[in-house]
Amino acid sequence: MTIKDKKQRKIAKVMREFKEGTLKSSSGEIVTDKNQALAIAISEAEDKFGKSLMDDINISSVDEAIEILE
Repeated sequence: MTIKDKKQRKIAKVMREFKEGTLKSSSGEIVTDKNQALAIAISEAEDKFGKSLMDDINISSVDEAIEILE
């Protein structure tokens, strides 16, 4: 499994938490904004696997990333 696949799985896991209503921000509040959830997902993937995700999977905007994840 490549790093790219691992990052995408991590993002999918975090977005699944968002859809289930269990994703929490660093302050402990439930995340209700899709863009905030995506930012958390990308941040966690980058923290765990390094390098910029936007460069790695060739995404130019947050809207494009949301479309891919839906």
